[in-house]
Amino acid sequence: MKRKPLFFSLPIFIFLTFTGINSRAQTLSQRLWKMIEPCKNEVESEEEFDAQGKSDYGHFIDDAKNGYVHVEGGWPTCGCECSSTAAAFKNAKGEYALLARERWNCSWTHKISADKPVSSLLPEGFGAASFIPDYKNEGRESESIFYLDVEIPQFGTDTRVSIHLIPFGLGMKNDKILGLEYSEEGASNRRALGQISYLARNMESELTPKNIIEGNKAAIPAHDQKIIENMIGEGHGKFQNLSQLQTELLKLSRAYELYCLIKHSTITLGWDVQKGRFFVKSAGDPPAKMDFITFLKEGIYWDMVC
Repeated sequence: MKRKPLFFSLPIFIFLTFTGINSRAQTLSQRLWKMIEPCKNEVESEEEFDAQGKSDYGHFIDDAKNGYVHVEGGWPTCGCECSSTAAAFKNAKGEYALLARERWNCSWTHKISADKPVSSLLPEGFGAASFIPDYKNEGRESESIFYLDVEIPQFGTDTRVSIHLIPFGLGMKNDKILGLEYSEEGASNRRALGQISYLARNMESELTPKNIIEGNKAAIPAHDQKIIENMIGEGHGKFQNLSQLQTELLKLSRAYELYCLIKHSTITLGWDVQKGRFFVKSAGDPPAKMDFITFLKEGIYWDMVC
């Protein structure tokens, strides 16, 4: 039996072509907002408006047509807030890769994500050694010490990334010292270490942390021993014994050692359209130098919020 030829009339073809293009544009917008949906939903659920119709708590930027969306906002009682940004980066084939950043202050959450493995967008071989060239122990750690942050641009494609210390007390299980995220909920262990900061601010001898780490209790002045005794016991923020305090100080000492090795605290990435991934464009300066005691005093320590 002879088959009839299949064909579309010109008007139908034009309509379907236009619909396809429009659908792709909508899909990019939907994909972008999907990347930051949790924060968007939370802000919208808390949102109130003043007499002029302006939002009391939320701020939104919808530039999806140019591949960028952003939301941030807070809500009363505990002062909780979130911030999320997503942007699209186009390759030579016209395909978009999406990169997002989100932060939640009350749940101690920071995360960099993408619609594909983030490592496939970062420069080849990018990691802790990009910031700490002398670091040689990658793959043999048990927890992340640093996290990667990113400033996602609304205009252009140059993207600045930076290295920061994970809040002290949040143990994020990882065999790499540089992680893409941390969170209170996702921590393999968490401990309120704020009393270490109190010790650093109030101790008589700057050698006390070193003497605790080395188990040299006899060298610790009576004034400092009294502070340490008050740090040990039952209750929130207390250490079970001197050995536990020693373990936590040793971890912080390791973090300080690596902090001192940072050669670049920021790196600017360019976007390679042909490869569809970033490349290192320039590297910044090291962070400000500080001694171990200042490191303990000025560190950000995890603790429960509300």
